[in-house]
Amino acid sequence: MQKNIYFVVLDLHTTDRDKIIQLFKDWTDYSAKLVEGELVKKDGQNALFPPSDTGETVGLNPHRLTLTFGVSASFLKKMNLENKRPRLFRNLPLFPKEQLREKYTGGDIVIHACADDEQIAFHAIRNLIRKGRNAVPLRWSQSGFAAIGDRMETPRNLFGFKDGTANPTKEQDFDRVIWADSKDWMENGSYMAVRRIQMFLETWDRTGLEEQENTFGRYKESSAPFGKKMSLMKWI
Repeated sequence: MQKNIYFVVLDLHTTDRDKIIQLFKDWTDYSAKLVEGELVKKDGQNALFPPSDTGETVGLNPHRLTLTFGVSASFLKKMNLENKRPRLFRNLPLFPKEQLREKYTGGDIVIHACADDEQIAFHAIRNLIRKGRNAVPLRWSQSGFAAIGDRMETPRNLFGFKDGTANPTKEQDFDRVIWADSKDWMENGSYMAVRRIQMFLETWDRTGLEEQENTFGRYKESSAPFGKKMSLMKWI
C-alpha cells in the first residue's frame, strides 16, 4: 500500500462512443508513461502552445505509482450499454444515520492514483483530467494519506484505531471477495465502493477511552474486538 491517494470522479458529457474509446486509449498510453516516470507526451515545435505535460514531476521518482480506472452504472446507461451491466452492479443499501450529499454522490468515471509521493499522484490525475476535460469534466475529488509503518500491519486511522479487518492473502480469498465472478467483459475486474466520512477530531479528543472503545467495539491498544484477546504483534 502506498502513502498517498488522489481520487477523482468525472461526469460524462458526451455519448459519442468513438470519442470515449479514444479517450480510454489515450489514458492507457498516458498511464503507461506515468508509472515509468516519463512525460505523458513530448512537446511540439510551437512554443506558443501549452506544454503537453504539466511538468511538476520532472526529475522525481514515480514512487510506486499505480492508476485504477472504473465506470459506474450511469456510465453504462448513458452509453446505451445497460445490457452489459453485471447483476451485482447496483446501488448500496441505505445505512443508518447516513447524510449523503448530492455533490459527492454518483458520477460516471472514477480514477484513483496511489503513490508514496503526493505530488506524483496529483500530477498523474492532473494530466489525465487535462486530456479529457471537454468530454469528462470533474465532478469531485479527494486526496488522502495513510500511515504505512513497516507495511506489515494494518495502519491506524486518525481516531487511533486500526481500520477494519485483515485483507485477503490467499488466491482463493481473492477469487471470493475481490475479483468479479463474471466471464464477460468484467472478468478479472472488481467493484469499488467509496464513501467520504467527516471526522470530528476535536470532539473525539475530549471523549473518554471507554466510550471510544465502545464506539468501535475494539480495544484501542491491541485493536482486538471485544470478547477476544489478540497480541498487538499478531494483528494484521
